[in-house]
Order: sequence, then structure tokens, then C-alpha cells
Amino acid sequence: MNKLKRLRWSNSEVLAYLEHKILNELADEDEIEFYEDCLWSGSINKYTYTYKNLIDEMREYYNNGDDY
Repeated sequence: MNKLKRLRWSNSEVLAYLEHKILNELADEDEIEFYEDCLWSGSINKYTYTYKNLIDEMREYYNNGDDY
């Protein structure tokens, strides 16, 4: 059976995933800085390497059926 692949993520899902990584001490310095920038600016810069990396991680977890 084919499993549906998730292609899009909401901003709140990305931030929740990032918060989870930070609280569990799994985030690197770039991710922490990205999170702080998001909080201060009130928006997410979707063109950064860090954002694209997070989306790739989330897609891998989701598509493999893993729980973060």
C-alpha cells in the first residue's frame, strides 16, 4: 500500500519541532539562533539553510513513521 507523503508544513509545526529539539538539547547553534530570530522578528525566513534542513528532517520523520 502506498503511503501519502507530506509536502507542506505550517509555521507552527516547524516552530513546535524546533522547540522540541531545543528542549531536548538536540538543536545545534544555528537552529537555536534561527528560533530566536523567529521569536524576535515574528516571522520565519523560509529561504535559510536552517529552515530547509528542518523541513527535510521533519519530512524524513513523517514519511518513515517515526515520532519526534
